[in-house]
Amino acid sequence: MTRLVSPLVILLCISTSVLATDDRTVEFRTIEIYLHSQDPVAAWQFELVDLSQTMTIVGVENGDASAFSDAPYFDRNAIQAGDAERIVVADYSIQPSSELPIGQTRITTIHVQLSGIRPPDIKANLITAVTNDGANANATLTIGFGEGSR
Repeated sequence: MTRLVSPLVILLCISTSVLATDDRTVEFRTIEIYLHSQDPVAAWQFELVDLSQTMTIVGVENGDASAFSDAPYFDRNAIQAGDAERIVVADYSIQPSSELPIGQTRITTIHVQLSGIRPPDIKANLITAVTNDGANANATLTIGFGEGSR
């Protein structure tokens, strides 16, 4: 019996010290997604991913352009289940070219939970951006981080 207790006590001590030194943090942040285009954009799609796997997406909201006034399209079920470590977001507008965004436009805000001790390595990859006649728009994406809370 003594031989069995000793390994269990050692294992318990090791696991307790690991838990005590765990510096994990949980923080909620917003990620602003900006589309930069020289052409009026009628539809866009991008993927957001965290290569360090510290991000869980908890919400998506619309951006600033009146042509995209509703929340964009995304996998709501994955977010509600807490399984969203990456997300594909898209939207379109049937507005005339004169009402479509040109230049820099915030197209969406992604709400995320960041956890762990590693910093996030978040990338936004533009899949497509097109004009209202279906031509490829000359466009790029940038991301910005909003204030966080713990």
